[in-house]
Amino acid sequence: MVVKERVAQGTDPIAYRKEAKFQIAADRMTFAMLTREWIEARRPDWSPRYVRLIEGRLKSDILPIIGDKPVRSILPRTMLKALRLIDARGSYEMAHSIKNHCSEIFRFGIPDGRCESAPCRDLSAAMIKPAPVRHRAKVEIKDLPEFFARLNSSSRAASRTS
Repeated sequence: MVVKERVAQGTDPIAYRKEAKFQIAADRMTFAMLTREWIEARRPDWSPRYVRLIEGRLKSDILPIIGDKPVRSILPRTMLKALRLIDARGSYEMAHSIKNHCSEIFRFGIPDGRCESAPCRDLSAAMIKPAPVRHRAKVEIKDLPEFFARLNSSSRAASRTS
């Protein structure tokens, strides 16, 4: 369409051109690129240790699988397949944690139009659930002296046999 025709239809040709450039860039946005932006946006709020932890998880478990895919082309089944590879090694908690990180990354790209949806949103139901955490029984404060006495006597007995 010619610029004069767009103006005649009431379309701003400069805004039209900017939107077209944005759409091209958004179509080329990969998951790895969006992940880097998300980490940089969150970095001020996180400790350096936490940044390394998140980067390590994503680099080792998810970016090799979907990092080079355009964000708009990633479907829920693509994410589920990637997360099931983590499940397959028995890391159920890690799979859920990475799913949550990926969901945040996709939601980070939604407001400005680089992502159209968050394909991780409904995956929890299809993933293996981690075993529930079983905590030790609570020791009442009045029972602590006896508990420590028994603990110390058993650790001394174990050190004598070694």
